[in-house]
Order: sequence, then structure tokens, then C-alpha cells
Amino acid sequence: MNCFRDRSTTSSSSSQAQHAYVRGHSVTSSTLFRLEGSGGSNCTLDKAGKQDTGRPEAVVLLRELKTRPNKLALLKSSSSKDLTRLFLDDSTNTAVLVSNTSIDVCSSNSSSGGSPAVGRSKSGRDRRNGLECCSSCSKRWHDLKQRMHTLEQDLLVQTTYSQELEQKVGEMSRQLTELLQERDRERDKDKARFAAAGGVAAPGKRTAHGSPNVRPSRLVAWMNLSNWFKSRPSVETLREQRIFFDEPCFDTELEMVLKHDQHRTVPRIVVDCCDLIEQKYRRSTQPIEGIYRQCGDYNKIQTLRFSIDANDYDSLRQPDVDIHTLTGVLKLFLREIKSPLVSVNEAKTFIGQPNQWLLTDLSAKLDSLKRLIRSLPESNRDTMDYIFGHFNRITKVPLQQISAETLSISVTPSIFHTVPQGVHMQDIQQLLREGETLADCVKLMIEYQGRIFE
Repeated sequence: MNCFRDRSTTSSSSSQAQHAYVRGHSVTSSTLFRLEGSGGSNCTLDKAGKQDTGRPEAVVLLRELKTRPNKLALLKSSSSKDLTRLFLDDSTNTAVLVSNTSIDVCSSNSSSGGSPAVGRSKSGRDRRNGLECCSSCSKRWHDLKQRMHTLEQDLLVQTTYSQELEQKVGEMSRQLTELLQERDRERDKDKARFAAAGGVAAPGKRTAHGSPNVRPSRLVAWMNLSNWFKSRPSVETLREQRIFFDEPCFDTELEMVLKHDQHRTVPRIVVDCCDLIEQKYRRSTQPIEGIYRQCGDYNKIQTLRFSIDANDYDSLRQPDVDIHTLTGVLKLFLREIKSPLVSVNEAKTFIGQPNQWLLTDLSAKLDSLKRLIRSLPESNRDTMDYIFGHFNRITKVPLQQISAETLSISVTPSIFHTVPQGVHMQDIQQLLREGETLADCVKLMIEYQGRIFE
């Protein structure tokens, strides 16, 4: 038990002790009821100790530190009356224990006198318990309502999702039915083609009996392809059979190219490219470096090639076509024609060996070049006259400073076709020496265009 009796002796008489004993019991009982109502706080205990000084017997209340009282030990050691006076404060975890003597006094006082304070405390506790119960019940009811609302929302979402799944399943079933019908139609068509072909099915497809044909291996397919390439007809045979045709402008003979309306012996592509290049070159506010030396956009050049072959010469005048693309188209045309404007063998006939050309004076060189130009066909001669006149005008543009020597190095391979196809490495040195001589001839043709092409 958490209480003890004070058995200390006093100096007063036995009568005074008896009266004090009775008075101590009454005071103790009232104090206990006050302690019960206050929850056994420290302040209340201090006040009770001050009012009950000098009692021969007192009840000392002890407070547990942090743990709850062992109820099993209380059941074993206490009587039923002690258990009825055991109060547990949930907030502070404090157990208030009362002795047997104080309980007897309290019960006698309550039975004889019927103290109104005890009734009020009990009714207050009942009201508090009722309010706590009501608040707890209302809170639980509110939680249940929220839970029911959440479950309803989840059920609604699940129902919507189930409906969407049903719609998707229906759509997929419809598509599957259409695919099956399409497959059946394809099978019917294959059967009809098989019957029309006399029973020979295509490789990899099922025959009328349902057994697929065996595809040939990769080696067999490669051998068949190689044999087909070996046995295919030549380009000349295809031309004779009028299956393969030359391009209207590129990769054809100069006589077959479309001519200009005014210059009737000069190809239209040469006139249009030279005029556009010269126009852009003169109107440029900044120096243009590397004309006829820099390569234009290859993709644009090939696009213009196909457009010109389709007789679309206006594509050269598009705003996104720059001057280097135009020079690339003109050089491509000169390289792609089957016969060059001047062949290397024809040039050697008039200019002689490279060593002799270097020792020849200027007037003799001009006479040799004049005789070379006069020996050319009319179409070649007029085309070279127009091209070299264009080169001569370019070198005389005030803002753009380009020399005839620099320009000749860039255009000589396109005019003479100095590097033929299938050339061997041992012929490179000879070709380089011939290229230097031909570049000097082109430089003289640019500088003295008026005297050579008169």
C-alpha cells in the first residue's frame, strides 16, 4: 500500500488526543475528497498538509513516478472497498490510494451527514465523462462518414476505368475482326492468282494445299544476282533497243544539248550560268574569293542538274543559289559532256611539246592558239568564245581582283579533260607537265580573248 499511519506520541492528554483523533479523521476525509476532485496535484497536497497540522494520524499520499500501478498486486493485497476508491488519472498517470480507516470515516460521514460536496463532485465527473463520450462518438462518426465518402469516390473511379477498358477491348476486338477478314481476302486473292498462274506459287507464300514453299538460301540468291549482273546487256545495247537514253543536257554530246535562243550554237546552260555568275559577281559589295575554285553545295548542284535535265532552267535563278553553286554547275556540265571542248591530242598538235612551248615567244603562241580554235567545230568554237569572253570580263571587275593565271588553273581540267578515266600512276608526271602547258594556254586565251577568237 502507498499509505502509512503516523503512530508518534504527543504531549497532550488522552482526551485531547481522542478529540484530536476524531477531528483528524474528519479533516482527513474532507481533505481526501478535495484531493480526489483536484486529481492529486502537488499544490493541493501542500495545502492539505498546512491545514491538518497536529493530527495524531494522517494519510500520506505518494505519487508514482511514470509507470501505472500494478493492478494485479492491488487485487491481491486490497479489499473491495479499497478498489472502489482507486482512481486513475489518464493525463498524469497518477494513482490516489486511500487507507481503510479513512474510507470508513468517509463512509460514515457520507451516510450520516450526506455531504453535498461529494454529490457535486460525482455529478461533475459524470457530466465530464458524458461529454468526453459524446465528443469521442462524434469524432468516430465523422471519421466513418469520411471513410464512406472516400470509398464511394474509389468505387466511382473503378467503375469509370472498367468502362474505359470495356470500350478498348471492344475496339481491339473490332480491329481483330477486320484484320482476320483482310487476311481471308488476301488468301482468296492468292488462291486466285495461283490458279491463274497454272499452279506456280510465289516464293515464300503458301500454295493451294497450305504448304509454304522453301525460300532459296542467301548463297543461291547471291549467285543468281551475280549471274544477272554478268548477263545483263551493255549500255550500247540498251541504247539500240531505246531502253536507255542520254541525259538531255549533262553526260551527252555537245551537239545534242539545247541551244540558246539568241546564241544558236551555244548551249543554253552555258549562257544562263555565265550571265548569272557575272551579274552576281559585279553586284557583290564585298570581294568574292575563290571563284571557280571553291566548290558549291553538292546537293544543290545535283538538284539543279536534275531540274535542268527536266528542262527547268529557271531553277538557276532561285534566290538560294549562290555564285559558287552556279560555277559548280557550269564546271560539271563541261566535265560531263562526252567530248571535251578541246581534246588534249588536238592541243598537242598545235602547241607541240611542253619544252618547246616554254621557249616560244608570245606572238607565236597566239598564232598557234588561233589556229587551234579555228580547227574546232562550230559549236565547240562558239561555246569556247562565249566562255572565255566571260572569263575575260570577270578578271576586269574593279572590286573583285582575280588574275587570269589563278582562273586558268581552276578551269583547265574542265575544258581539256586533262585527267581521263582509267589513268595509271606512272602517267601522273606526264599529265602534270601537260597540265602546266595547257594552263598557260588557257591563261593566254583569257588575256587575249579578242585576238584569238576574232
